[in-house]
Order: sequence, then C-alpha cells, then structure tokens
Amino acid sequence: MEKYFKYFVVLLVLYLVVQTRITENRIEKQKGVIVDLITQIKDVQRAIAVKDQPYIPDSISFFGGNVPLQYYGVSDDIDFWIRYYIAPKNRWRIILYLERKEEFFPKMHFTFKKFDVPLDAGYVSVAESELNTTVVSRAGAKGGWQFMLGTGRRNNLTINGVIDERLHFEKATVAACDELKTLQNEFKEFGLFESWMYALAGYNAGSGRVRQAIKKDNEKSYFLLVSLPKETEQYIPRIIALKLILENPERYGFVKGMKFGGPKIKLVDYSVKKFEPWSQLAKKFGISAKEIQRANAHILSKEGIPKGVYTLRIPERNK
Repeated sequence: MEKYFKYFVVLLVLYLVVQTRITENRIEKQKGVIVDLITQIKDVQRAIAVKDQPYIPDSISFFGGNVPLQYYGVSDDIDFWIRYYIAPKNRWRIILYLERKEEFFPKMHFTFKKFDVPLDAGYVSVAESELNTTVVSRAGAKGGWQFMLGTGRRNNLTINGVIDERLHFEKATVAACDELKTLQNEFKEFGLFESWMYALAGYNAGSGRVRQAIKKDNEKSYFLLVSLPKETEQYIPRIIALKLILENPERYGFVKGMKFGGPKIKLVDYSVKKFEPWSQLAKKFGISAKEIQRANAHILSKEGIPKGVYTLRIPERNK
C-alpha cells in the first residue's frame, strides 16, 4: 500500500509541475496579448488625438517656395486632406505609402536631380497612383505617373501593341520630369513657385483649362483661382497633405521607419535576337517567370519578349 502511495505522490507532483508549466505558458501568452492590446489602444488613442487636431506647420516649404497659408481657406483644404488620410478607414493607405516610399523615392530623387525637378515631385506620383506602377484608371491613364496615351507619346514613351512604357516606372519618371518642366516653362511669367503650382495644376487638368481659369479669374496665384475644376482645386492641397504626413509620420500617429520588405529592382539593358519565353529569361536571372513578367508589365506579351532591345526591371531577392 505504501508503495502505491509513493507512486501516487510522484504522479501528483508531476501533474502539478506540468499544470504549473502550462499555467506559466498561458500567463506568458496572455501577457503578450495584453501588451499587444495596450499597444493597439495607444495607437488608436494617438490617432484619435491627432485626428482631433491635425498638426499644420506655421510655414510649409513646397516645390522651392512657401505655401501661402495667409490666404483664407488654404490651411482648411490641407487640414481636410490630412484628416482624410489619417482617418481609421484610410490609415492603411499611409502605411502602404510609407513602405512604397522607401522603395521608389531614392530612384525618383536621382532622376529629379538629373532633370532639375524639385524632389517634392515624388508626392505627385503618390497622389496619382499610390506608387502603383501598373495601375490603370477608368479613363485609360496608366502607370505610376498616370499618363494618358497622347501625353505618354508626346514625352517619348514607346506605346504600341508590344510595349507600353507608361508601365515602366523609371522611364515614366523621366517622362514625368519632361512633362512637368514643359508645363513649368509655359507658366514661367508667374515666377518660380507659382509656375510650379500651375505646372501641377496643368498636369492634372491640362494647361489649356488652367489658362482659361487664370484669364477668367484675373488672379496670378493658383491658390486664389475659383474657376478650376474641383479636383484640380484640391489637387495641390492633397499633395501637400501627403508630403506633411509622409515626411513626419510619427507626428500624425504612424510608426516611423517603415521599411520596404520586397526585392529591390535593378535595371538591365538586354538585347533579344529572337522571341524569348519568360521562363527562359527567368532562368538567366535566377528568378521565376512570374516575378520577371510582373516586374516588366510594360512588355505586354504574356508568353515572352519579342525581338528588340529593352531596359529590363530585374527583382533582386533579399538574401
């Protein structure tokens, strides 16, 4: 009897030890859940606090000049778009933009400096396409800079049944620089800052409509025009709001230091002597056919690359 009692005691001790371990693990897991909940609650509280009173600086530098906040309504328009983007239903957009900014802005800045375009032009692409290089609008505008067919061709992009370089982000960025510089030069009589503002308005609505509004309203500042289309009237305040949030995400309730986790893109000049299937090309670069095809959406063939000379976008996987 004593022997069985000892076995019972040993089993009881083992049972208690196991239960204690299980309880400890549960407590640790619960602690983790609680910490996560507290973090989420603080994030929501921070977002609500920011939403109640979005921060707008006393002065805003934009395209080499100062935004005329002294004009009635300018701050209100910027405030509206800040509230729009930091609202709970749209916060995912800013998180996405922060990640894509890490990927695309360094490449864009290199091009902007080369063509003497202000670095703030990067936020135009954010407003146009959310930095989605393959997006197509209902009106038929394509790519990260949302070029229509005629505008793309006018700025030396190849667009035919085989190639559509509006979907090649690096080449489209060069074309955007050409378009913005042309528009800015068209409005140069209004001074450096306002000529860039009119260039942006022209990028959105066309220079002809902007000229009509200037003539009708008899004003020299974009921010004082009342005859622009509603979308164009809000176009620049929206871009300014995006700049303020993406340059200082913590100030608006977002985590600083969002990192792009996907593969980097390198450009490779490549000559094709005869039709080459995507699968064959992928093997040469050590990636999958799907990856290289998606990265080169400007090449319209689903089967492969026709004969010609190309600047390919090659994903470099993280090691």
